[in-house]
Amino acid sequence: MANFPVSSSQLCKFLFKRLGRNLCTNLSGGESALMLDEVLKQLDLKDGHTILDMTFGEGFHTEAILRTNPTVNVIALDRDPHAFLRAEKLAGKYPGRVKPLLGRFSDLPMLLNPLGISRNFLDAIFLDVGCSSKQLNDAGRGFSSEIDGPLDMRMDGSDSSGITAMDVLMTANEHDLARIIRIYGGEEQSKKIAGAIVKCRHTFEPLKSTLQLRDFVRGICDAKSNRAVQNVFYALRTFVNNEFNELNYAMLLAEQYLKKGGRIVSLTFNHLEDLIVKRHITGNVLENNPNPVPLKYYSQSYNLTPDEINELRNSQWSPLTKHVITVKGHFNHPDGRVRKAKLRGAMKL
Repeated sequence: MANFPVSSSQLCKFLFKRLGRNLCTNLSGGESALMLDEVLKQLDLKDGHTILDMTFGEGFHTEAILRTNPTVNVIALDRDPHAFLRAEKLAGKYPGRVKPLLGRFSDLPMLLNPLGISRNFLDAIFLDVGCSSKQLNDAGRGFSSEIDGPLDMRMDGSDSSGITAMDVLMTANEHDLARIIRIYGGEEQSKKIAGAIVKCRHTFEPLKSTLQLRDFVRGICDAKSNRAVQNVFYALRTFVNNEFNELNYAMLLAEQYLKKGGRIVSLTFNHLEDLIVKRHITGNVLENNPNPVPLKYYSQSYNLTPDEINELRNSQWSPLTKHVITVKGHFNHPDGRVRKAKLRGAMKL
């Protein structure tokens, strides 16, 4: 049942080698748009622009964009049916200016084609990766380890046909489950946790709720239990929703659909998510996947031709800032989880 990255083995190695340890819960900034001023500055909205919000969520950034310039139009994409309904409601508030779309990043070509949107059409793209606070606070979605609910974790909602987190825990063999927890969650005790979960489902009652899973992991990991719980929940969510492959595909699509001079602005809340975006912006991509090794660490033993070197170092993007923008030192937010947000912007060359 393995659902590991399938586009190439390089992406799988990239996830394993570079997955960050200090994970945080993805929040959209409470009841407001996080880093709004900086997002708007980097989007550089002009009259008549068409913006694609790839992660509509609660709609805070989209509505701020609509308010900033009355001539700007927004295409609002989200895979969550609840978010899609919110986008439809916003479309009623701003007639003719919002086009809600329901689907994943990988569905975009099929969704944009009927709208007459082809390559080199969009003026800007915005990405706010991860869960919104509304999703986390909905017990029925199963994203949070602090609220009791079913182990679902599907971004597409409970009506979708995709696998749930409980399906993974119930059917994955010990080896696959350990790899999921290690690769997608960066958890050092993945084998220990996976072995205990498999033994539990055969010997005792299977894990069916978020609090059951949380307490089970805490009982196994002791001193590092809180961090392990966070890593396990993050691993299951990203695996169930194929989030890393989807984000990688989103960056490829952004390069295709943006006009020359168009901009992409991303907000990420996890080290690996930021690395995927960063590698695309810097051109460190091999076979349409993020290179697992930074360019500055490439071995001198490689015998590459000049054409191969130029291809590897070629980027279709120009970063808008020299360094990534973080909450620390730029913004004052009381929530420690939000403080790990990273913002990157780039212009298509």
